[in-house]
Amino acid sequence: MVTVLCIDGFRIVIFLDDHEPAHVHVFGDGEAKINLVSAGGRPSWSGQSG
Repeated sequence: MVTVLCIDGFRIVIFLDDHEPAHVHVFGDGEAKINLVSAGGRPSWSGQSG
């Protein structure tokens, strides 16, 4: 796990051995997974609050 950025209570991380598609995880009051490129060519996300 590599922390890419910590800002305003959020921590953005990547897991080096994680699965496709390319994505980052965001942890804060909950967590979200942001796919960097979705089927439409734009980022998409899924998440849940803590």
